[in-house]
Amino acid sequence: MKNQQKMSNTQARDIIFDKIKSALIHKIKGTKYSYNKNVNDIFENQNNSLELTFAEEFNKINGKFIFCIDTKDFNENIKLLFKQSKWTSLYCVDKELQKILTSAEIPFSSSENDFYDMEAGFTGCEYLIARTGSVLVSSAQSSGRRIYSYSPNHIVFAKTSQLAYDAGEAMRLLIQKYDNQLPSMISMISGPSRTADIEKTLIMGAHGPKNIFVFLINNQ
Repeated sequence: MKNQQKMSNTQARDIIFDKIKSALIHKIKGTKYSYNKNVNDIFENQNNSLELTFAEEFNKINGKFIFCIDTKDFNENIKLLFKQSKWTSLYCVDKELQKILTSAEIPFSSSENDFYDMEAGFTGCEYLIARTGSVLVSSAQSSGRRIYSYSPNHIVFAKTSQLAYDAGEAMRLLIQKYDNQLPSMISMISGPSRTADIEKTLIMGAHGPKNIFVFLINNQ
């Protein structure tokens, strides 16, 4: 009976992943991404999924969410984004993430000389906050703190095990992770940079990334 229940839960989770992948994140038509935000009808019975909640909220604040079943799927999607964006390289200083980019055959630089000319920054995160569609980052990460605000395009690599429902849960996990010695900088990124001028004209990317992409890789 327990085995049947476990199988049922696994199958249900796979169905959720398939729906997210096919309906919410991107439909590759030809060689272009198409982001679909109208998914309430499709997911009306799956509102308790952290993956889905994050994807919906992140899309609401103009983030671009790409769900990947595994690392092979990630490799294919990051290559497609890289090609379509016509970037020449990504900026990445995290050694573990550099290995991931090497596996995906994506050129990157970690040189200080290239920092101010970067086309896109590639980082990890501490947690993804489902309730607000926010990305929690800190100065304790190998990427440091500058890249989050300076890169014109910010690409976040995250895993499903890094999902938290709200900021409170994320902070509890962070306190546990660092054994009560919290990093000096903790920040929540909620969508791309948005600035309004004196005439209330919205300007994207004036004080931070114009685009933010989250690649969420299934590891559960």
